[in-house]
Amino acid sequence: MVKGLKDVERVSDNLSKTIKWCGSMYSYLDESVILLKKMLATTDSKTADNLYKKIHYQLRYATNSQRRGINRYYPKVKSGLKDLEEILPDNLKTDLGNIIRLIRPNEAVLIRETSFYVGELKSDFLNLKLQLGLLKKDPDRLASVQALIKKLIAEINTTIAKGAGQFGLVPFAAVLEKQLKPFINKLKKLSA
Repeated sequence: MVKGLKDVERVSDNLSKTIKWCGSMYSYLDESVILLKKMLATTDSKTADNLYKKIHYQLRYATNSQRRGINRYYPKVKSGLKDLEEILPDNLKTDLGNIIRLIRPNEAVLIRETSFYVGELKSDFLNLKLQLGLLKKDPDRLASVQALIKKLIAEINTTIAKGAGQFGLVPFAAVLEKQLKPFINKLKKLSA
């Protein structure tokens, strides 16, 4: 059972790091929404440019959190869970399988929305930069810029997924924190 104990410890450590990075990503995305709402209220192009730069940094830090943290540690959690699944008794395998089924849809949404290279947020955010540049030359474009900002706010809120029954960052972290972490702690106690 020593091999199993090492696997449990490794999964526990990587799980804690993944949860920490989820929190980091959440705070950057939440701050981006606040700044986008400020941008929505402004009509001054210079203020909008300054807010764009701040939002750019927040979104970049959010994707860095995903790439450096979640993409680095969560795959180790997944592989550790597969190793554990091989040595677990049937009743614990079933519990683990149920937890994994709750995690998968949230994981897919996070990757699709915030991918560092091809994420939907990145493409819409680059489009916002283009629209802000055109707004300087043609003030009549204000309505289209505001519509794009509203779309970005909605996309970030969807990625965060604060609402019940949605898939995204908050449900992903909640399943990790409230279901997988206690399960791993239970395995630690059993294997000690």
